[in-house]
Amino acid sequence: MGDHRLEILTEARNILEKEGGTRSEKEYLLKLLEILIASLEKISPEDKLESIAPALIDNRALLAMLKQQTDELDTLKKLSINLTSSLDLPDVLDAVVTEAMRLIENAGVAAGTPIFRAPDLGQTGAVPTRAVLDAVRPYGLIAVETRGLSEVSVTHASRTIAADDIEQRIAGALIARYNLGKPENLKISFDRDVRPIELALMSASELALSRINYDVQTRRFDVSFELAGASRTSWRYSGTAAETIDAAVPTRALNRGDVLKASDFAIERRPKSEFANEPPASTTEIAGLAARRSVRVGQPLRNADLMKPEIVKKNDMVLLHYEVPGIVLTMRGQAQESGTEGDVVNVLNINSKRVIQGVVTGPGRVTILAPKAARLAAVTE
Repeated sequence: MGDHRLEILTEARNILEKEGGTRSEKEYLLKLLEILIASLEKISPEDKLESIAPALIDNRALLAMLKQQTDELDTLKKLSINLTSSLDLPDVLDAVVTEAMRLIENAGVAAGTPIFRAPDLGQTGAVPTRAVLDAVRPYGLIAVETRGLSEVSVTHASRTIAADDIEQRIAGALIARYNLGKPENLKISFDRDVRPIELALMSASELALSRINYDVQTRRFDVSFELAGASRTSWRYSGTAAETIDAAVPTRALNRGDVLKASDFAIERRPKSEFANEPPASTTEIAGLAARRSVRVGQPLRNADLMKPEIVKKNDMVLLHYEVPGIVLTMRGQAQESGTEGDVVNVLNINSKRVIQGVVTGPGRVTILAPKAARLAAVTE
């Protein structure tokens, strides 16, 4: 009978192609014919005519297909009433969703039967339409209109806890437990990439801290979060956490006396522990200062590394200046050492060949200290 069924269906398809009609109508008629043939195959030639009707009525596939068509017509009727009685968009959308859900539920006992494994939380999976049709056919869902779809995409909706949120939770826990300063100053480095956590959309459970360890010397942490529920799930994170501060770091090697420009250094967050003995130089006051000693690239600048620019150079000729009420004395001298504004330097008096001390008060200018005034006066007499 199998060969006869194929012949009948082939002939029926040829006839339908000649008569025209929509593709969905042709498929529906062919499915109906296939179900009828399958029912008749169960009846032997010796059976009486009255046994045909019970065989057809007992066919679940036929009944499911007819019931689905009835449900679709009923749904369209209800939707048309809702759409024509209200132009309010929320009402229209509510009507569409309500009737669509009712139609799905009318799949009967098959409505609650899983046919494919759901994607992981937060992920989207695609299944070819043909595979879906093959999977639902054993449950009596025969006349399914695909409306030209080639595949079905399913997204497993979830509530996402982003990687940044996870890092903030860890920072908050470490600061609260170990007093590591402010959250914005805590630099956390993980041993491996942190991936977002996907939770069931309807889950009311929240992540709870289940374990926390921190070594102050090595700055390593080990933290675990747990989600209480039917199946207990936990996430573990490890890495380093260090309190940081702003520091200026040279972008080129500096020699003594080099005056720093804004392009000569960058501001970086560095571990606070690097400055346990001496604080870093103020990042807002570095430009215009000079290096007091050689500094390599990448070495954070400290206050002791910087000074005001030298405005008197060693061996330069300078103007010696002394002034008291009623008397102003000036003469030329030779600087015996370099100095910045305010530094005390030794200067050789060109006339007397004596070395005297003075304070650098300007470019090429040294003011004689008061105790030297008498000696200076004696030299000039």
